[in-house]
Amino acid sequence: MQLRRFILFFSLLFACAYAKPLVVLAPIVNRTDAHYGWSLEKEFTERLYEELKQHNEFKLIKGKRYDKRHHDPFLGNVHWVKDHYPRADFVAFAELIQHDAYAKKPSKQSDRSGTTAKLCAAFRIRVFDVRDAKPRIVLQEVVQKSSIIPFLFSYSDTGDAAWSDPRCTPSSLDSIHDKLTREVAKRIEHYIQGNCKTAQNAS
Repeated sequence: MQLRRFILFFSLLFACAYAKPLVVLAPIVNRTDAHYGWSLEKEFTERLYEELKQHNEFKLIKGKRYDKRHHDPFLGNVHWVKDHYPRADFVAFAELIQHDAYAKKPSKQSDRSGTTAKLCAAFRIRVFDVRDAKPRIVLQEVVQKSSIIPFLFSYSDTGDAAWSDPRCTPSSLDSIHDKLTREVAKRIEHYIQGNCKTAQNAS
């Protein structure tokens, strides 16, 4: 009987030490003036969720919205993060802080097709380790990408439609959005893995 209890105890201890952490991805916030015929916030939230979901090192769920007027994960007071996402081990926040196209606007509609623009897009990301009583920042970084795109797709000109509508998201925008999302996901995954390994080694 004692041997069975001993085995059970260490089995539970091993399971706790090596259980996959629960990562909450908070809804992405668009801090730019860029507005297309779809929601950039919804687009990037879905893109980042799908990218992170491919990795098997942690469990991933979408987090509920937070009141942006009273809570800002990028300011000093971040105690609310743990209370707002009580089930989480880690909480990832990302904000779109740049989505700018630089080009001389053609004078005529017919001139647009042959003109290009440089699109610069950037996210600031912050990841919290909330396994202890006080949230701890484990990642704080700005990720930026740029690409040359046709001028036609560099401004809000697409009409009203869901971002996932293939008729709506130009392939040139899709490419830079995909590259940016992949890089953000890579950074988040790297730091969560690193902190989990540190905790396991300490135990």
